[in-house]
Amino acid sequence: MACESINERMDDKDSTSCKVELELAVEDDGIIINDGKLLYGVDETPTWPTLIILIVQNFLMMVSGIIGIPLLLAGLVCMRSDIEAYAHLISSTFFIQGVVTFTQSTIGIRLPVIQGASFSFIPAVSSLAVAAGACPAGNDTISDMSEVWGPRLAEVNGGLLLASVFQVILGLTGLSGWILRFVGPLSIAPCIGLLGLALIDATWPSCSVHWGISLVTIFFVVLFSQYLKNINVCAFRYNIKSAPRASGQIFQLFPVIFAGVIGWIFAFILTVSGVLPDDPANPSYYARTDIGSDFIAKARWFQLPSPVTRQWPVITFAAFFGMFAGILASIVESLGDYSACAKLSEVPPPPRHAVNRGIFVEGVGCVLSGLWGTGSGTGTYSGNIVAIGMTRVASRKVTQGTAILVIIVGLFGKVTAFLASIPDPVIGGILASIIGILLSVSVTILQKSDMTSPRNLFIFGISMFSGLALPDFLEKYPDAIKTGSDQIDQILIILLRTGMFVGGVVGFFLDNTIPGTEQERGISLRELGERSSSTEQSSVYDIPFITKRIRQRPWTRFIPVCPTFGSSTQN
Repeated sequence: MACESINERMDDKDSTSCKVELELAVEDDGIIINDGKLLYGVDETPTWPTLIILIVQNFLMMVSGIIGIPLLLAGLVCMRSDIEAYAHLISSTFFIQGVVTFTQSTIGIRLPVIQGASFSFIPAVSSLAVAAGACPAGNDTISDMSEVWGPRLAEVNGGLLLASVFQVILGLTGLSGWILRFVGPLSIAPCIGLLGLALIDATWPSCSVHWGISLVTIFFVVLFSQYLKNINVCAFRYNIKSAPRASGQIFQLFPVIFAGVIGWIFAFILTVSGVLPDDPANPSYYARTDIGSDFIAKARWFQLPSPVTRQWPVITFAAFFGMFAGILASIVESLGDYSACAKLSEVPPPPRHAVNRGIFVEGVGCVLSGLWGTGSGTGTYSGNIVAIGMTRVASRKVTQGTAILVIIVGLFGKVTAFLASIPDPVIGGILASIIGILLSVSVTILQKSDMTSPRNLFIFGISMFSGLALPDFLEKYPDAIKTGSDQIDQILIILLRTGMFVGGVVGFFLDNTIPGTEQERGISLRELGERSSSTEQSSVYDIPFITKRIRQRPWTRFIPVCPTFGSSTQN
């Protein structure tokens, strides 16, 4: 075996060295040289101990989003005091997002992307909550409160269910792939950059609960992922013939887990020592590690995910267009996330058939979310994509394992309740430490285009300015839009207050209307996507088990979600 010969050469060179096997390689034997890029590629599988820890780390990074959405939504629909219903909402959200994530990474876009409840839909829910009126005070019985939050959540789910049908059709008919033909670096880069900036606004409230705990968490993420990333730990080195890719660089692989545990321990010490206040009126109270004890005690051990409310979804005009705006914003974000994930995973940009399947699967996830009553559609989590750049691990098996773990957790109410009790400053510190990588991804995407061109500089600058200025203006002057129709006003406000949507649309429009050469605009995703017959892309984006049979049937080239879509010849 090549793995044994490598170990022999290592021992001959230095018997006391702690070099990692992935630093040496013989390409013919399937072992890839570590050239400072990925430790594990999309189609590679880490050793079992490494895989399990990576799954847990990926899971912890998505927990804040999956829990954060039910937290916000429960407050908006007046469910917060209904502990049983609240726990059911969290469990159902976990279960649905786990199913969608596994489907997406297996037969959808086929990239290591995590699907989760999307913040793109919260503005619509907030607007519907304002229209429904304030939550009643002094009424905390389960039966009475269900009469309050039940109709509100049913309206949200009705709008989501109808709007998500559009996304399903968009992916199934191939319109999403057709749109991608006109999407280049100058359309995607502003979208991703503005998303990173938007995460700052979503992160600092959690950090501000207790900046000390957040800074401790940030410090250790930076320490482990940057300063100690090349430290090899001999005890973590494996010599398994079936999995020769072993690594002793555990600090680079698991910086989030280590930093999160240290941050939680620090918060626990401050809690038991009495440093953190026990007054809920004090913002620092929510940094305590014991505030979720009552919630954990009341949650069920096991509950099979089912529709949160017994009421059928109620479809209203306002809810439909509000959630439709969330669908549009989510699609724009996902198109950018697919490109960013492909770049960080060091694979070609996704071809049209893969993009079609990705949007289709997300649409199905939104339909399931509406049927199960979770109140928020499915979107791609940028934070987990950024983690690829930090850990240099892009294995699809990690994503699939994470999905299975999310499904299992969704079945145990007490587990989801415990995760909901993770102190806000710890989660905020982890998110804050990785935002910079997301911003840098937008810069690397621009490398494909000629950024010395005045045309491109103008497009990128105007796109970023629009995505920052317009949402800020509407935040300060919410009554600035007056069309004479409250429903149209609501739709426009929701769309124009989403920075990544505004920046992406402006960049898309200018890049496709201002004259420019292909070289000046960069290598477009259209050109790369149409090379769907290449061996490299087929190995990454093809549907497992059935692609060979699909290629034997010429008529499949007319089906937008098939790997042969648009091909003139069959392989």
